[in-house]
Amino acid sequence: MEYNAVTFLQDLFEAAPSLDPDDLPGDWRCVFEERAAIMEYHGKLPRELAEAKALAETVRMMEAEKNLKITLDMV
Repeated sequence: MEYNAVTFLQDLFEAAPSLDPDDLPGDWRCVFEERAAIMEYHGKLPRELAEAKALAETVRMMEAEKNLKITLDMV
């Protein structure tokens, strides 16, 4: 697996810097934990990198779901 430091840092700072996994709602915390574990185990990433990428991905998923709900409510 190739590691791109620029992409990692961009992904890391796309998530709210003050957001901590403990701040995630229960279901989203489970999504974060699962994504981080998969990235660490199967992706062979260091835990810190796996958690940072999983947090950024979880935040993007939360925003996408929120946008979808807003769109559906408008229909």
